[in-house]
Order: sequence, then C-alpha cells, then structure tokens
Amino acid sequence: MASTINSAFDVLSGLTVDEMLANPAFLPEIMKQAINGEEVQRLFFRTITVNSNVIAYKEAAPAYLEDDLQNVAEYGEIPVSDPSGDEWQTVMLEKGGIGIRVSWEQRQDDNGDAVQREMISRTNTILRSEAKAGLAAIAKAPISTHQAAVAWDQAGAKPASDILDTIELIQGAEDAEGHYYEYEPSVLWIHPTTLSMLKRNDEVQKLYIGDMAHANPLFNGVADEPQLFGNIQVAKSFFVPKGEAYLSIEGVGFMGEREPRQITDFYAERGDSDLGGANMSWRSDVSHRRGYAVDNPKGIIKLTGLVTP
Repeated sequence: MASTINSAFDVLSGLTVDEMLANPAFLPEIMKQAINGEEVQRLFFRTITVNSNVIAYKEAAPAYLEDDLQNVAEYGEIPVSDPSGDEWQTVMLEKGGIGIRVSWEQRQDDNGDAVQREMISRTNTILRSEAKAGLAAIAKAPISTHQAAVAWDQAGAKPASDILDTIELIQGAEDAEGHYYEYEPSVLWIHPTTLSMLKRNDEVQKLYIGDMAHANPLFNGVADEPQLFGNIQVAKSFFVPKGEAYLSIEGVGFMGEREPRQITDFYAERGDSDLGGANMSWRSDVSHRRGYAVDNPKGIIKLTGLVTP
C-alpha cells in the first residue's frame, strides 16, 4: 500500500512548494488519486447515497414469499403473500474530518519534503480510519467464526483446507425455513504477513492460480494481488490483525453517505492574504458523513487462530 501511495505523490518531485500551491486544487487532486483503488473496505461495503443521518435497513433474507402457492378452488380468491424479512435496524452516520496545514515558512523556505510527508500521512490516516470503521461494523454484526485447525505458522497447517471449509460454510448458509442464501464468497480481507503464510504453504501452492486482474477499475490497487482458489480476490491490509481474516461475498454490507468525501482546495486561514491570513498558513480539509453496517451477516465469516499468539 505504501509504495502505491508514494508513487501517486512522485509527481511532486522537483516542484517547489510555491508551485505545489499555485493551483490550490493540485495537491488535493493528487491525494484523491492516491486513495483511489486503496480503500479495500469498499470491496466489502457497497456505497449508497442516503438523505438522512439515520439509515434504516433489514438484514438480507432469501427472496421467497412467506407462503407457498396455494390450491385455489374455482371462483376462489387467490391468496396474497409478502416477502419474508427481518426486523428493521438502524445505523447512525458520523462525520469524520481532518485538516493539514502548509505554513508560510514551509512555503518561503521551500520545505517540500515536509509538505509531501503531510500529504502522505493524511492519505494513510484516511485509509486507516475507513478500514477501522468497516472492521468495527463487521465486529458488531452477528457473523460466524471459523477456527483454523492448525495455526498457519505451524507445521501441519492446512490453510487451503481452512479457506475451502469456510467457503462451504458460506455457500451452505440458510435461513430458519431452510432456504439457501445462494452466496458465493469472493473476497478475502487479510494482513499481508498472514497472506504470505497462506501463499507459501505447500497445500496452497498446488491450488495457486496465477495473476488475474479484478474487473472493477475502482480497485486497481487491490487487483495487483492474484486470485486464489479460482475466484477469491485477495484484499490485503495492515489494519487487519495478523491472527484473523475475513472471507466474504462482495458487498456484504453498505456504507451510507450523505455525499461523497469532501476534500477542499488549499486556502488561507483566518483571512485571505499573500501571507496566508492571520495564521500565516494555508490549509486543506477533509470531511465525510458516512455510516457502515453489515446487512448480509451470513455472507461473511471471520477466520481466527491463523497465527500463534
């Protein structure tokens, strides 16, 4: 992830700080490019636009009516039935925001390294915040867990079997009436170290399928990882603890937002002037009103015990 982000900011090499700020939208646009394709939680949470700060939703259910077809006598009234469904739940939107500054001294002394460090740090902070919000929503959901038979860093580990067992559990998910959800898991959220243990295992090497690009261009960074076991897209992230991973259908939950993430151009603080206002600085702000929830809890399973404590 870090190398991808750094490459997005490589365009700043050789520019003075004054040149970076000459167009107030230039640096924010570079940051948007750095984020694009790196938000792995978007594989798990589909984006929806909402018109309220409180989102009401129901957990997904197999698409069947509450009643089966009924025998109807001649001239008899055909009965009406409704789709089955669970109780309404709600999630609150929260507004997250953070700003960074470029001081008059940084601009005057051409301290480009400091400015670039601020930009990269804010980008990483946004990625961490969104990943943590997604993981928190998963932790709140009534999802199942699957314990690895043997930790993947131990002799005798069979991570391929652990993954395939988990795939079967998701495929076999059913409701109280015995209706299958017909889920097909397709994404694995995992720490890079744990992923390396998975890849180098002899059992996995026999099943390893080479590099396949992900079809969705939003996830260019994610698509650098190969697909495993035929159709499982790997989404590696340092924000997932090493001892666990999440196997899931794509879009197992949603991120409801009032509007897309807002990133302002750089502007002078506390009054516009050539010196950067009363604080002698220019700042750019990020804000985002969004909330995460999992509405397909049977479509995701948490794998545990992957690394020896």
